[in-house]
Amino acid sequence: MKENISKHISYDEATMSPTAIRNGIDNTPNEEQLANMRNVANACFEPAREWYGKPIKVNSFFRCPELNKLVNGSPTSDHPHGRSIDMNAG
Repeated sequence: MKENISKHISYDEATMSPTAIRNGIDNTPNEEQLANMRNVANACFEPAREWYGKPIKVNSFFRCPELNKLVNGSPTSDHPHGRSIDMNAG
C-alpha cells in the first residue's frame, strides 16, 4: 500500500481507473507526476475539502498518457502530469 497523496486522498483513490483495469493499462505515476499530485491535492483539494466540511468524491485524478487517450481526454490535459483533479461534492 502506498502513502496517501494528501490528508483526504489515498494513493489508490488518486490512481484508480476501472477503464485502465479493464484494458490492462498500468496507471502508475512516476516520481515527478506523484509530486505534482501531492502539490495539487494540498493546494487545491484540501482547502476545498476544509471549506466544504464534508467528503468530496474524486472522480478522476491521475491518468497516464495511454489512459488519457483511451478515455478521449484532451491531448493538452494536465491529468497525465498529475496536475488536474476532477471532484464532485456529495
